[in-house]
Amino acid sequence: MKISQLSKIIAQINGGAGPDILRVCEVESKVVLEKPVNKIPLSRNYKIAHDNSKDNRGIDITFIYDADSFKLEANFSHFIVKRNATRDLFQVNLRIEKDERLLVLVGNHWPARISGMFDSKPYRLIAGEALHISTKE
Repeated sequence: MKISQLSKIIAQINGGAGPDILRVCEVESKVVLEKPVNKIPLSRNYKIAHDNSKDNRGIDITFIYDADSFKLEANFSHFIVKRNATRDLFQVNLRIEKDERLLVLVGNHWPARISGMFDSKPYRLIAGEALHISTKE
């Protein structure tokens, strides 16, 4: 039930045409995401770019993309440690099929503010620094 409802919601994005690209976080595994993606009631050629992070809580970042519009050039994730560890940054390089331009997407999952804004601020700053450093490489 949840899978089919999630699939229907995804299909409603972009005026009912479905998304060209969709970033999803807190993904337990690629297999779990394949279930709703395979049930999307559209004739789009969706593929999944996913990399298992080292985090065992199931907070992987994933991109769903239309393989008829984009070609996956390379994907990788890396764990950046500065003062304290932060969550993975997941970079996906997609080549736009119609004009061959390169689209570089970086997905991240910001540290939660569950313990309050002031307790989480240092970790969110580290995540921002990690994102800034990764885009320079």
